[in-house]
Amino acid sequence: MNYWMLTILPENFEATRKNGYKLQGFGRSQRKKTERMEPGDRLIYYIKQKRAFPTSATITSKMFKDESPIWTSHRSDESFEYRVEIETKVILNDDAISNPTAYLDTCVGTDSHTTMINGLGVLGWGVGGIEAEAVMLGQPYYMVVPEVVGVRLIGKLPEGSTSTDLVLAIVETLRSIGVVEKFVEFYGPSLKELPVADRATIANMAPEYGATCGFFPIDNQTLKYLRDTGRPNSKVELVEKYSMENSFFYAEDSEPNYTQTLNFDLSEVRPAMAGPKRPQDKVLLPDVPKNFEMSFKETSHEGHTIIVEDSEVEIKDSSVVIAAITSCTNTS
Repeated sequence: MNYWMLTILPENFEATRKNGYKLQGFGRSQRKKTERMEPGDRLIYYIKQKRAFPTSATITSKMFKDESPIWTSHRSDESFEYRVEIETKVILNDDAISNPTAYLDTCVGTDSHTTMINGLGVLGWGVGGIEAEAVMLGQPYYMVVPEVVGVRLIGKLPEGSTSTDLVLAIVETLRSIGVVEKFVEFYGPSLKELPVADRATIANMAPEYGATCGFFPIDNQTLKYLRDTGRPNSKVELVEKYSMENSFFYAEDSEPNYTQTLNFDLSEVRPAMAGPKRPQDKVLLPDVPKNFEMSFKETSHEGHTIIVEDSEVEIKDSSVVIAAITSCTNTS
């Protein structure tokens, strides 16, 4: 039995139930709640089914002969993506009528890869259970003001190089200078070319390069991502106006003062693989065969013939039989 966390558009509850998906805890009170919802509002429910569920981020009613969206699916191990894609407002505001207040969103979590949220311009990082419990109970979180390392991004990512290649190169660079217990902030002329999906991948790897977080400031890419993921226009306008009025919106011509700065040229990034033993280790693609032989010296070149889909295939040590991108390295 599988359980999946879903955000479901209220107008699609009936379509969801008719197609054999059981919503956990959806009863009369929830039905009344949907009657008070405004267009664009969403509810979150756990869904239960016996068969394997698609792992893609968005399931549409195309599978039900309709092109309109039904719901967005999130596995329990994708909570970081859920916060980036749906939950985070970037700028929060209270419900006061007479004197409403807007303020920056922040995040502390009990997982080291909470840092993914920094790709959307929200400062956040992983903490221990005691600190997290204190915050949940409304207590302040205390910390020493950290050093901040500025990484100035220049150049353009070459064709054939992916965000995974980029993050491995950044990890290698930052580990070489040492950023443990420091904040890292990315800026520079190439920031505008880097979409939030790539930023989240880089921010997510902060534990691998040792920093407390890898922060990306709010800019036009942030606003674009908020619109693309269905945030209400009023919320996007709030993020833009608040960040500009309070000088949080990134200005390309500015050169902030950091404890330490370094240049990172995206054009020098080459296709690479991580490992083979540690996720922070980068191996350029042409060097993979040699690296494999050095890492696993007890290899055999003897081949074995197997049948795959009515075809004979020869496999031996170093043959790729299962290929997947997994773990928190780049699930964003």
